Amino acid sequence: MREKILERIEEIKNKEGGFSKSLMKWDNFNTGTITTHISEFDFKECDDYTLLMLFERIIRRTMLSN
Repeated sequence: MREKILERIEEIKNKEGGFSKSLMKWDNFNTGTITTHISEFDFKECDDYTLLMLFERIIRRTMLSN
């Protein structure tokens, strides 16, 4: 399941132009306690819980803007 989530995040990232900071929906999207912007974050490095929480946030922002 982890690999499927990582694949889906990569698909969304490509579709969204790399989670560009110039788009308002991704502008203030940090990864939580780590201040790295989502566009620079390595999702493979986070634990399962964090990965799931970030995936849910990505999906919500993607759905709200469509």
